[in-house]
Amino acid sequence: MTLSPELLREWSLPRLDGDKHARGTVVIAGACRQTPGAVLLAAEAALRLGAGKVQIATTASTAALVAVALPEGYVEALPESRGGDLLPSCAGRILDLVADADAVLMGPGISDPLASSFLLGEVVPHVD
Repeated sequence: MTLSPELLREWSLPRLDGDKHARGTVVIAGACRQTPGAVLLAAEAALRLGAGKVQIATTASTAALVAVALPEGYVEALPESRGGDLLPSCAGRILDLVADADAVLMGPGISDPLASSFLLGEVVPHVD
């Protein structure tokens, strides 16, 4: 499915009597010390498309910055490598977050392709 203005016009607006839980949860896991903006841009896009809750799993060194820039989001600080990327050992906590998610975005802003591959290999096979 391609997201287009025509497709968006077909989607109904959120119900006025609903709450954020009815609008769905998006989990975004990614970024590195040098590119925290990647998860911020993804989170803003999710909110603009109507997500009710946005949860971000990102590096410990950038989590506070991301939380300040996106106060309506939940931000989880996860361990990072010396190079500043999320560690594959973070997979368990990311899986906890995605268990109740309606949509998941993995990897925006992770700079090391090998780190990204290992992390995705630990998470994606376990996501329903």
